Amino acid sequence: MNTQDLPDECFAGTTTSGRYTIIDFVRPDGRGFWGGKTLEETRLEYHDAERMSFDAADKRRDEQYITPVEEITRERFWYFLEVLPPRRWKQGDGWQTFFMSEFTSGNITQHCAQIGRDGYGARYFAKEDRASLTPTELVAACREFIAAHPEPTVKEGAQS
Repeated sequence: MNTQDLPDECFAGTTTSGRYTIIDFVRPDGRGFWGGKTLEETRLEYHDAERMSFDAADKRRDEQYITPVEEITRERFWYFLEVLPPRRWKQGDGWQTFFMSEFTSGNITQHCAQIGRDGYGARYFAKEDRASLTPTELVAACREFIAAHPEPTVKEGAQS
């Protein structure tokens, strides 16, 4: 089945682990596409389940995974760079960025940045965000972090 053939509406709600998720698509008869349950039946398992457009549920699900910029070690940066083929690996004046080719959820993935030259006081950062986050936006967020934290917040060799 092609995903373009799926209905535009879905049931979405919070799992027992506290994550918002898309539960099922809604058929024209109001029942779940795979589970065959009505919204009321779905609420027996997902108490806050609601019927909504897939796009709205998808956006809400993704937003819970977006994180602020965090400083990471050089070792962690290189681990992320080498563990999987990087996507959109870009370099500019005193920076390089990429994002992971494996996604966390939907359109959310790990973005990484190096600000400064390796071996000359470079600092390293990670941020979970939409794949559409541009290198320019990521570098700007990292530079804001540096302005707020002039000294590194992690020590090399430490776990981050």
